[in-house]
Amino acid sequence: MIKITVIDSVGLDLIDNSYHIYWSDFLQDNESNALSIPTYIEDHSLEIRETYLKFVYEFGNTVIDKKTIISHLGINSSFSLWWTTLVAQKCNYLKSPQIDNIIKFISFQRWCKNKEISHIQLNTRNHDLIKSFRKFCAKTNIKFTSLTPAGEKIKIEHSRSADKEKKLTTRLYRIMPNFFQALAWFIFYLAEHWNLKGVNLDKWKNTSNSTTMMSFLVNLDTKQLDINKHYSAYWGPVPELIHRNNQKINWIHIFEKNASVPTTHEAGRKIIEFTNSSKDIHVLLETFLSFEILFRTLRDWIKVIKVSVSLRKSFDNSIQNNSLLPLLRKDWNASVFGQEALKNIINFHLINSALSYLPKQKLGLLLTEYQPQEISFMHCFKKNHHQNLVACAHSTLRFWDLRYHFDKNIFTENSTYMMPMPDKLTVNGMYMHDALIDSNFPAEKMFHVEAQRYLYLEKLSIDQNVKYDPDNNLHLKLLVMGDYSMANNIQLLECLENALLIGNFEIDITFKHHPACPIEPNDFPGINFVQTAESMQELLPMFNIVFSSNPTSASLDAIFSGKPVISIVDPKKLNLSPLRNQPGAFFACSPEELSFILDDYNNLLNEDFHKIKSTFFNLDSSLPLWDKLIKSFV
Repeated sequence: MIKITVIDSVGLDLIDNSYHIYWSDFLQDNESNALSIPTYIEDHSLEIRETYLKFVYEFGNTVIDKKTIISHLGINSSFSLWWTTLVAQKCNYLKSPQIDNIIKFISFQRWCKNKEISHIQLNTRNHDLIKSFRKFCAKTNIKFTSLTPAGEKIKIEHSRSADKEKKLTTRLYRIMPNFFQALAWFIFYLAEHWNLKGVNLDKWKNTSNSTTMMSFLVNLDTKQLDINKHYSAYWGPVPELIHRNNQKINWIHIFEKNASVPTTHEAGRKIIEFTNSSKDIHVLLETFLSFEILFRTLRDWIKVIKVSVSLRKSFDNSIQNNSLLPLLRKDWNASVFGQEALKNIINFHLINSALSYLPKQKLGLLLTEYQPQEISFMHCFKKNHHQNLVACAHSTLRFWDLRYHFDKNIFTENSTYMMPMPDKLTVNGMYMHDALIDSNFPAEKMFHVEAQRYLYLEKLSIDQNVKYDPDNNLHLKLLVMGDYSMANNIQLLECLENALLIGNFEIDITFKHHPACPIEPNDFPGINFVQTAESMQELLPMFNIVFSSNPTSASLDAIFSGKPVISIVDPKKLNLSPLRNQPGAFFACSPEELSFILDDYNNLLNEDFHKIKSTFFNLDSSLPLWDKLIKSFV
């Protein structure tokens, strides 16, 4: 019989002879009687991912009172709010941090099979994880001991994150029950966005355009913006190609505050200017706000709350692998009682209203990360009898970005509330194609197109790279690539800040912030750097090496232009890097490792880095594949 100590928190003195399982760390070189869960996950990644996806599928299809959970959450005759819940979204990148622990728990359960375990000791500050282990041990007749002192609270790891959240209103909001959080969000949302009601609505109602695109009002070309023209870096030259095919576009924009368009008033003004300077029609989602939509939203939310209260009572006895339920509790509650539910319901009704005004559309295009508004668009586009819906996976497809991956049964299901799907999903190269095949996506639904966001890589050669010569007092030039998540940016810059204290090298640093997430340089006094919003195309030739957060897809721009790329790998999280298992990628899990890699720059160079881009992306600036897609539908 084995006695196990699961270690998730630092500061535990290991004085017994139990088998040590490191929940959020790698093994030390001299350790034998131990297991690293992060390493185990990577060694069995495909099987573990499939187990998790099957669990999510079975959760939604669990029958309670003669109906599946998916059916219980239906808000009309054919659409279920289930598909917009955090459980179904599987967004471990940003929204659902406990998914990492769910994957780890599934890995632990897999490792435990056929082992005789007498006692599990757990050292963690994660109280939901304690509850999951307690459930597991009760079911399997294993003695359980929590080594966490009673009443100890989870500590915030990033002090700068805490500083950002010290506003009284934010603290009050966070301690509210989900129901009151949702109402507070709803009031502030309407107060901020009501001025967008009706913007370009008359033009939208009278449009004769037969192509509709949904996109984000972010990542816009600032030079075009200055002359009141719309050019989205997400879509690149694709809209112009549609125009050359004698088609005009109906644009639905999703507003998010960003440096280029910081307020709803500015967003409304830009939307009018975009329409006046082109033959396309531009609206915002909030253009379609009305009192009728507010009524429908609140009605559906109350209905979902009533159903969910009843469902929750049956979870323990109905859900398979109910040991995972404590780790899902917060996501579930937010998805049916909280802000997430109310936001997703009103977005559903706004999107349905927008699409109901249009004449029959020949082509619908949307960026897709399987976020709730995209799922709603897919459903409503077809419900309103429009044709040829094409979802564009515009960036990269990462192995552990679970939003893009589904249980194989999703694609063969034919129930009333089946998951909304596009008619075609664009893939931008063989790497994405193969990854989707490995994830059970139907090959007949894929349509190869050029990688519109990466076309500049087609002609970018390694000869354009700036040279580094320490013997002639030329500094190493480091480009730090920011992330959409402020927490990831803080982790990135804190690691660099500490690495500079360790290393002994001259370095010039530039931080390229994400369009929606600039930082405050004064928060990082230990780093002397310049912040920029310039494009990767303009920046990359000026730098020797790139340092990026783990999940950012911008690291691909760098490696395909011949730059060594260092990414953070955090054993507390899944490896979301698009460079996972790619040659030319380097990973640092500590400031010491980052300092060592930077100091060893000359040995990182490999003239073949950029050659793998042709096997990764379809690159042809004349867009023959996109042209084929457009002509086949319009």
